[in-house]
Amino acid sequence: MSDPVLESTRRRLTAKQADTVDRLGRAAVELLRREGFAGLTVRRVAAEAGVGAATAYTYFSSKEEIFAEVVTALVADFRAIAHTEPRSGDGPAARIARANRAYLMAYQANAAMMAVLEQAGKLDALLGRGDALAGAGDGPRS
Repeated sequence: MSDPVLESTRRRLTAKQADTVDRLGRAAVELLRREGFAGLTVRRVAAEAGVGAATAYTYFSSKEEIFAEVVTALVADFRAIAHTEPRSGDGPAARIARANRAYLMAYQANAAMMAVLEQAGKLDALLGRGDALAGAGDGPRS
């Protein structure tokens, strides 16, 4: 199931705008993998994506909003991987085993981003912001 706010926002984007948001998202993932959360800035993501900083700020007002977009994609990837797990048995033990296998497969496929997610959470706690990243954004602005 997708985020309804994100889907609604994406429907309002032109094809070119949606492509720009996707490029920014991919650039953010690469930057996060290389530099971690502390190295993420809107300007650096823009440079990585090959767009101007003003263009990036059109869609994302902060690194937290970009990070929220990346996390939304990560959750979607986890769900997609989980749905590839073959269904064998409907009892509680079979469902738990299936869920655990799917989680481990998804975690393995996204290990670098999971490390960044943990890093961001620790940084957030150190700065005393609590759940500031949890509601960082509702997807790209149009």
